[in-house]
Amino acid sequence: MKKTACLLLAAMFLFLFFGCGKGGADSADATASDAPLTARDIADRIFAGVKFDDTLTAAPESSAMSVYRLTGYTGDCAYFVSTMATPEEIAVFKTDENHDVAKLKDAAQNRIELQIDNYSSYAPKEVPKLENAVIYTGEDVVVVCVSADNKTADSLIKGLF
Repeated sequence: MKKTACLLLAAMFLFLFFGCGKGGADSADATASDAPLTARDIADRIFAGVKFDDTLTAAPESSAMSVYRLTGYTGDCAYFVSTMATPEEIAVFKTDENHDVAKLKDAAQNRIELQIDNYSSYAPKEVPKLENAVIYTGEDVVVVCVSADNKTADSLIKGLF
């Protein structure tokens, strides 16, 4: 009986030692890191790494489609909006069957222009944030960031792709 208990204990030790070792974790991490970032992943990383003067909160995808005027958009998107005291926001749009990068970029530029018009009379001190807004276009994604530190935002976003 003692032999059986010792063998069982040794087998459990070996399983724990080799089964939970570094090799298994690395291969799982490699698989996870190879997966493409979702729109929300990208927005979360920007939110965590960029300075904002205002409080940003995640908004429904329908809000993003509305303010960016994307009729029929079915792609993956994420949208963080401010309290509206500032024009700060993060928007990430992945392409879909109806909206390629060019259409999404046009929507982003139109949104920024509209915001410049709105904030020029409402809060003119906020306009430079909009004039220096980051609009990044990748192979299948458009990212918009209006922040207190657009230079950092630009660098961070480019580093994601």
